[in-house]
Amino acid sequence: MKIVDIKTTVVEGNFDWIIVKVYTDSGLSGLGEAYAGTMGGRMLDLLRPFLLGEDPLDVDRLYWKMYSAFQRELGASLLATISGVETALWDIAGKEMQVPVYRLLGGKYRDQVRVYADCAAGEGDEGEGEEEIHLGPVVLKGVHTPEAYAAKAVKVKAQGFDALKFDLDLPDRYKQDRYNGCIGTKR
Repeated sequence: MKIVDIKTTVVEGNFDWIIVKVYTDSGLSGLGEAYAGTMGGRMLDLLRPFLLGEDPLDVDRLYWKMYSAFQRELGASLLATISGVETALWDIAGKEMQVPVYRLLGGKYRDQVRVYADCAAGEGDEGEGEEEIHLGPVVLKGVHTPEAYAAKAVKVKAQGFDALKFDLDLPDRYKQDRYNGCIGTKR
């Protein structure tokens, strides 16, 4: 079995999700995600020559081949793309051997995985529950109210989730106190 093509596609969501697909001459294909790989397509153009014609089951060797070829120029997008390709190769290996990928990676750790709902930043419907916060001369617009967070939690619980996550996002991350995780030094 040999790699014959590699492509990316973008799934638009809360940000662009770059999906990598590796194709083989046997008809098997594998999927991987190039998380945070905003330049995934261009990075894949750099990696493709190192992968075409290779055996996709040589996952570790191919990982190090990609990594070594660009070790002096690695950045977030290139590392994300390498990760997406590696995940797609593991996907192919699992399909070829007819086992879940976790069997290839050392076995299963649990029978169930608890799923949480990502509630973003507590946004209400159609922009409701936003306010301005004044920090001296700085005005932060679009900050979500505690009531908006609470309303979102009630909706998520009604959907059957028993765990959730909120992003404590602020409209301008450069104006927040990065050491204390808040928008000012007063508590």
